[in-house]
Amino acid sequence: MNSYRYAHGLSTLLLTNGNLCRIATTRVHQQVQAGSLDNHAGFQGEAASQKEFLHVGEILQYQSPPQDNRYLVYTGWADSAEHNAIMLDPSWTHGCGATSGPFAVFIFAR
Repeated sequence: MNSYRYAHGLSTLLLTNGNLCRIATTRVHQQVQAGSLDNHAGFQGEAASQKEFLHVGEILQYQSPPQDNRYLVYTGWADSAEHNAIMLDPSWTHGCGATSGPFAVFIFAR
């Protein structure tokens, strides 16, 4: 994600105490357990569980067969106007992602 943002003239996303990575990991496991994307149904509860950021966002993806992370960002999410706009939002300051099998989650925060 950071190399993609950097290539578009944006600042890189920072990590903090691991809250965003915990949320990303929890969310990807929720997708795996459901066997499909949940259209962000579990996101609000996870976002509310952290108190560090005022704004938190999420992007999801299912890719079969699973691809590497570069493909996921540069082709999977970048080819979607909505996801690309979220990735290239200059107001995000922090982020973390997680993948498991064909599922991927990235959490953004500011």
